[in-house]
Amino acid sequence: MSSGIRQISESSDDGGQPFPAPVDDMFDMLGDSESLAILQATSDSAQTASELEDQLEISCSTLYRKLNCLADMSLLEVRYRPKRNGHHSKEYKTSFEEIFIRLPDGEEATLFQGN
Repeated sequence: MSSGIRQISESSDDGGQPFPAPVDDMFDMLGDSESLAILQATSDSAQTASELEDQLEISCSTLYRKLNCLADMSLLEVRYRPKRNGHHSKEYKTSFEEIFIRLPDGEEATLFQGN
């Protein structure tokens, strides 16, 4: 996770960092209550899918689909947690602190802010 606020834009003309996924897709995910619950749950610490399934009321198949979409959009970082038996578990962590939009009048509206 970055130490400062990461600005996201489709182009880098305004000084923001280019976003790897179409902004329309990102807005769709941020408008989805299950995706927001995942992002909120992973904003403080990395969580495995099993841990998220225990915390959130989301079916296993929906959870994995949302995790994959959020990771593909770079909204989640995927890490690996080593286990004593030599296997590793995937864990997910929100990859940003805040998402906001800057309106034409210069005002900013926060779309998501982690814990």
